[in-house]
Amino acid sequence: METERLVLRPYEEDDFDFYVSLWRDPEMVKYIGIGRTRNRDECRERFHQLRKIHQTKGGTGLLVAMDKQSGEYIGHAGLIPQIIDRKVEMEIGYWMTKSHWGKGYASELALYLRDYGFDTLSEKRLVSIIKFDNKASIAVAKKTGLTFEREVHFGLIDCALYSMVR
Repeated sequence: METERLVLRPYEEDDFDFYVSLWRDPEMVKYIGIGRTRNRDECRERFHQLRKIHQTKGGTGLLVAMDKQSGEYIGHAGLIPQIIDRKVEMEIGYWMTKSHWGKGYASELALYLRDYGFDTLSEKRLVSIIKFDNKASIAVAKKTGLTFEREVHFGLIDCALYSMVR
């Protein structure tokens, strides 16, 4: 899977240290779940779960995003099955490393994932679940064509649900 500047690929065991680096940074996880960092042991189980999702539900789950030219890790992104109000919804999700914020990578990935979800996976609807104070992700959702639908209780927090129907 490729965008203009990036390559998306499934996580491999050698990517574990990068995955842990995302979870160790308080600024990175501020808008993820309850905003709590995780240690290596906590990351290990989640890492294996995300690898299993991609293997068993081809084309979905978080994928490593890397710069095409340098091979540098940029973040991760993907189409993630989420349960919202007892219904499975396909979420466009993305995290960029801090050094790559503001460079348009999240929008590039979200647009690619939107098209992949609709055109390749034949999804009828895509969503993004965003904390209300995450202005950057709200801007990405809008740029991708998603619109605010409603407030949802997701996990332990209230979030904005942005959606798009094909």
